Amino acid sequence: MVFIKQIQHEDVQCSPFNLFTIDTSLLFSFARDSVTYLLALFQYQENIEIQCLEKSSP
Repeated sequence: MVFIKQIQHEDVQCSPFNLFTIDTSLLFSFARDSVTYLLALFQYQENIEIQCLEKSSP
C-alpha cells in the first residue's frame, strides 16, 4: 500500500523505443482494466459451470 501511494506522487515515465510514453496513469489504468476483465471472466465461467451442471442433472 505504501508503495502504491509513493508511486502516485512520483513522476515516473518510460518511453520504449521513443514510440510512446508510459506513465503511472497508464499503468494504473492497465491494472484497473485487467482486474475488471478478470472479475467478469470469473463470473462468466461460474455461470457456464452452473448451466452445465443443470443440464447434466436429470
